[in-house]
Amino acid sequence: MTRVTLPIETVRATLAEICRIRGLSAEQTEPIVAEYLDAELCGVRSHGVLKMLALPKAIRERQGAPHIALDRGFAALVDGQRELGVLAAHFCTALAIERARAHGFGMVALHNAARYGRLAPFGERIAQAGMIGLIMNVGGTFAAPPNTNVPALGVNPMCLALPRADGAPIVGDFATTEGVWSEVLLAQLEDRQLPPQRFIAADGAYTTQPEQAYAVRIFGGIKGFLLNLTIEALCSALIGALPAHKAQSEYDLGFLFMAFSGTLFRSEAELMAQELSALADMLRRLPQAASEPLRLPNEGSAARRAESLRRGTLDLHPKLWARLQALAADPNAL
Repeated sequence: MTRVTLPIETVRATLAEICRIRGLSAEQTEPIVAEYLDAELCGVRSHGVLKMLALPKAIRERQGAPHIALDRGFAALVDGQRELGVLAAHFCTALAIERARAHGFGMVALHNAARYGRLAPFGERIAQAGMIGLIMNVGGTFAAPPNTNVPALGVNPMCLALPRADGAPIVGDFATTEGVWSEVLLAQLEDRQLPPQRFIAADGAYTTQPEQAYAVRIFGGIKGFLLNLTIEALCSALIGALPAHKAQSEYDLGFLFMAFSGTLFRSEAELMAQELSALADMLRRLPQAASEPLRLPNEGSAARRAESLRRGTLDLHPKLWARLQALAADPNAL
């Protein structure tokens, strides 16, 4: 596959220019660029700089800054006012941490905001504050439940982030489906096939042709179905957002950000992180296959990030790079 190799800082400057010429401040631009560039560095290309292509339209649809619409002390409901997803998620993550410091547990529901890509960076931020983070949201209506070919539920990702006393947090971020729809969009842009055994056509057969993709199966049989349904219920019926099949736009969907402090049930907050470090150490001491040693969640992404930074370059598809350059050159381009 033909790729163009670019200095990381060239890509960063181009992404920043897309934001700047559309009126975003440096303070607003920095976290957006950092998030999508980091996803690309980590090899999560479906959630990387591809996401910048949707930004111009999302910027036009903003209505204001996120604000607390309902306050329950340890919990809050935030009206995102169609804020850009990364900025709304930063607001909710900080609020969840603040409430957990005050009450031992913080729970923030968000609706009326754009989606933001990976959950991991926000879970990691909670873990870096010494807390357990749990984040989830309803995704687009592409998930087909078991024994049906009909997309009826969201892809519904979740993230668990665990603090450690002596190392980087353990962070797992995954959709509850065999693939994510951004993979279809990326394959269409790059004129290539989809990975096998992930997406299904209208007749229920797996397809590798992006133009034939109709739905994606929920992973893990009935257990994965239950997890997907749990997220759907918590992020819609519980908080007053719409379920995926009723949503008319991404602004109808719901998100949850939860932070659990070590003081919730214990007097010494640091004990939680110490015991989670011990748990990670125990897992590393287990007998492991020489060909594929045990890897904690997020370690693969961290290794890919480190290698990208060592090289100082990113490889992008020429069509994607051309689209990004066009957006950076014209503030009216969509």
